[in-house]
Amino acid sequence: MPGNTLLLLVLLIVGALVSANGQQLPTRAPEDLIKQLKRGVLLKNKKLTSCELAPLDSGCSIVAASCLEYLPGTTELDMNFEYEVLLDDGIDGVSARYMVENINPHP
Repeated sequence: MPGNTLLLLVLLIVGALVSANGQQLPTRAPEDLIKQLKRGVLLKNKKLTSCELAPLDSGCSIVAASCLEYLPGTTELDMNFEYEVLLDDGIDGVSARYMVENINPHP
């Protein structure tokens, strides 16, 4: 069914997180900080997309599979794209930007 791709969720595993300014960040955040994360959006090749994501913890987020790029005629991810995650705490406008280290699709 062609619509199945839109229904897939993709788990973005952000391994060793690196902020936009290149500083190494811890891979885990305190539970209370994680609960404050309200919004997230996916960036492709440093360009903002309309793809919202749901942060699960300080290292993982879920995004729709239709937000990712695939090799022509396949369901294999095109890893020539650079993915980033932009998170906003939804409280005081503080945001953080992280490089996506690994993409792990889950049907």
